[in-house]
Amino acid sequence: MPFDIAIDKETGDWLFGPTLDLIGVTGPELDVQRINIRSRIPRGSFTYDENGSLGSFLHLISRNPSPKQLSDARAYMVEALQDMDGISVIQIDTSSDEIGQLLIDVKFEQTGDLEAELSTEFEDSADAPEFDARVTFNSTD
Repeated sequence: MPFDIAIDKETGDWLFGPTLDLIGVTGPELDVQRINIRSRIPRGSFTYDENGSLGSFLHLISRNPSPKQLSDARAYMVEALQDMDGISVIQIDTSSDEIGQLLIDVKFEQTGDLEAELSTEFEDSADAPEFDARVTFNSTD
């Protein structure tokens, strides 16, 4: 089963438990964490990403007029997640809150390693569980 070290969505710091052990993340929480990380990395900036497909262009939307941010954010998120293994994106919604933060809600299903387990547990793919991830950007930067 895939496993990563848990990362705080706000600060990017590793998370520690009460005994100061590193906290791990698996399952849907791991996919949510990977969606958040992928959306925050400027596309093409990671040296070891040879084909330049890791990351997104979401860092560019602060330069666009506010009405255009919502449509651009959705397109950038679709592009960022199109080659992400282990998930199937169902829906991406964009909105903004009262303090000018851009909110991106991603609804997804797990695929890949979990697919074999789901096919035995759920006869119809419509019964497969769906998960949500929220990505927040301060669009006033």
